Amino acid sequence: MKKIEYTMYRDILMEGFEPGQDTCHIDPIPFRTPDGRMHIAYRDIYLGGSDVFLPSHVISSEDGGLTFGEPQPFIKVPDIHENGVRTYHSLLAYYHKAGNQNYVLGRITRYSDDHGPVLTGQKIMPALTGEFDPATMEFTQFHEFDLPGLEDYDTLMPFSVLEEKTGTVLIAFYGRKGNTKVSKVIIARFEIREGKLVFLERGEPISKPELARGIGEPRLAHLGNTYYLTVRSDEIGMMSKSSDGLNYSEPEIWHWDDGEILTSRNTMQGWLQHPDGLFLVYTRETPHNTHIFRRRAPLFMARFDEERDCLVKDTEVIVVPEMGARIGNFYVTPMKDNEAWITVFEWMQTTAPNPLDSSVCYRYGARNRLWRTRIVW
Repeated sequence: MKKIEYTMYRDILMEGFEPGQDTCHIDPIPFRTPDGRMHIAYRDIYLGGSDVFLPSHVISSEDGGLTFGEPQPFIKVPDIHENGVRTYHSLLAYYHKAGNQNYVLGRITRYSDDHGPVLTGQKIMPALTGEFDPATMEFTQFHEFDLPGLEDYDTLMPFSVLEEKTGTVLIAFYGRKGNTKVSKVIIARFEIREGKLVFLERGEPISKPELARGIGEPRLAHLGNTYYLTVRSDEIGMMSKSSDGLNYSEPEIWHWDDGEILTSRNTMQGWLQHPDGLFLVYTRETPHNTHIFRRRAPLFMARFDEERDCLVKDTEVIVVPEMGARIGNFYVTPMKDNEAWITVFEWMQTTAPNPLDSSVCYRYGARNRLWRTRIVW
């Protein structure tokens, strides 16, 4: 491993929550537009349900991310109500560095009540693509799309992207078909032409059928001649490798350089990619976070040893502190050639029997803050 030095800067871009609110902000995802502006899109969630998403907003910066303006409505696509079902559109404008352009990825989620999404039926969560106008910050001409050979998947969710040195883009999907709860991961390669996705090829689905819900929420990285994938499962976090970016080895459980297992369960992990090495961002079990839903706080980062395929324990740092709320829905985004952002909201939802009771989160100090940790080298 090459030695890597970096500086970490942590700030709070938004905050504000009072007990009794039935919604909060989650999923802050940064992106750039060709004019050099930087943005963070996020959505609201109903605290009384499970993944009941509400309208999205965006904050924008004209000065390279130093300051941000007031929140503005985003994804101005009205929900569709048909036969007692609400259809919600989740869209995101990704930045394509090689072409200095944006392209669109997203998905549909359908609801029949305020408790959770519809999880059975044909095409209940299809993938979306379309076009984005950075001048007006609006999405246009979006439509459902299928990957060749996977048209029978009832859910197909694009979760992360990786721009390759050639300008092609790898997109990591996960999904399932029929009434099964077991999801698989699929990696596909695309070109970006005039802001549109053009399919080139895909790998074979990666599956762990012995796990309760399979594997999902895949994230990609590239170092040297090897591609890396990290995935979530109910039981434990795992990683695998590839030489072509499409077809991956059998996922293996994350572990430390001393052989101990990384106790990151039932939540996502993310790569931070440096020119000379990789870091993993994650949550894990500690003696001090038993009051946090699925132990999803604090947010840690550690160096990945690409020679031994493990994490180096003495490099672990806290990138976002624990304040009483889960912070498992985080995003790691390259924003400049020498800078990546880790962004996350304090998610002010507790667990059954009363998920609307935010007093636990509030008592420990959480206020639905938007944390941004900048890693600069």
